[in-house]
Amino acid sequence: MLEVKKLQPGAALDVEFIGSNAAPESAEPHRHEYYEIFWVLKGTGSHSIDFLDYPLTVHRIYFISPGQVHHCQNLAEEMLAISFNPELIRPDVQSLQILEQIFLKNRQCQPFIDINQTGQEALLKLIDLINHELDNPSPDNELVNMLFTSFLRYLLRYLSSNDCVPDLQDPRILKLTQLIDDNFQQSKHVIFYAEQLSMSSKRVNELSLQSTGKSVTQLIHEKTIIEAKRELAFSSKTVKTIAYDLGFNDIAYFSRFFKKQTETSPQSFRDSWFNKSIRK
Repeated sequence: MLEVKKLQPGAALDVEFIGSNAAPESAEPHRHEYYEIFWVLKGTGSHSIDFLDYPLTVHRIYFISPGQVHHCQNLAEEMLAISFNPELIRPDVQSLQILEQIFLKNRQCQPFIDINQTGQEALLKLIDLINHELDNPSPDNELVNMLFTSFLRYLLRYLSSNDCVPDLQDPRILKLTQLIDDNFQQSKHVIFYAEQLSMSSKRVNELSLQSTGKSVTQLIHEKTIIEAKRELAFSSKTVKTIAYDLGFNDIAYFSRFFKKQTETSPQSFRDSWFNKSIRK
């Protein structure tokens, strides 16, 4: 069973410095109920997000969304782990769009931002101010909120300078992604999402291609495959049950779909992951 990690009751934000002698937050792959930022300050290491391995390198900041599978194999010498619940962010449209733009990036492109020394120094000053306020016996939550939103907003300048980043300014693409997250099991046809956005199927596909470089169908398939991999790797459900839960009534069709997208069958993926885990 895959562990689901939560913040302490009542906590909306946790900033943890991880030193050279620290152990990984969990020796096994796990999921978070919260957002997490992994920031390398010194040294190198490695971790994986949703079955893909990534190096931990200096001046690189990783973003992990709720529900993603995270596994820390080797921590860097010095890091910051910043964990927060969505309610930390002010509910105004501008603040929510900042959050969505940063964390949606790891779904469309790469799950990290590289910053320079100037950026690191500026961001660390904001973190120092946040920590100082959190250490206050009666912290000003509104101030913490404003400081952390400023931290995320500062990161946006590095996001926008990355050529790999899709155009996420249009709120409709953010809405489309959320609709797919919420409905991909039941609705795998473009017309459903077009109707929800009050657009034609042709127009919503044009928007998706322009903003992410992928069609709506590709986005739905990507979401379906990652959820299938999570279930195959970390649940004891049968392939048939997983297929049904993901909206497939025909297990043979699900198997063909999975193999077309991943070049391996669902059972072969499960066996390979199990053998890999045993070797570790």
